[in-house]
Amino acid sequence: MARKRKDKTTLGFDYTLAFISIIGFLAIALNSFFEWAFLSDHVSGIILVILSVGLMYEGKLFKIKRWLADGFSSQDFAKLITSIVGVFILIVGVLNLIGMTGPKIAVIEGLSAVIAIIVIAVETFLVK
Repeated sequence: MARKRKDKTTLGFDYTLAFISIIGFLAIALNSFFEWAFLSDHVSGIILVILSVGLMYEGKLFKIKRWLADGFSSQDFAKLITSIVGVFILIVGVLNLIGMTGPKIAVIEGLSAVIAIIVIAVETFLVK
């Protein structure tokens, strides 16, 4: 008999977080054991793109038309903020993947990671 899930995140977002962990582990393992640094050079961009897709999926980005027609509830507003953060992180991840680096991009990358952590914590523990 299947157990009922107790957390508030979707199963797809849980898979997203698991995939991010696997990518990070592969980058560390390939760099440590085989000195193959290609994945390590691009791992932060890949992780940001995967995280952004997961946040947009969790936020149900493509239901904005329905929200505009029906109005917002508190949960819909939280999901909209999650989707907006996901789009922002997607832009930062793509900029990282195409090679735009520098102190300003690093600051934006760090801020987006902190914002993503806050959004994930709020979505998981506070939104009912």
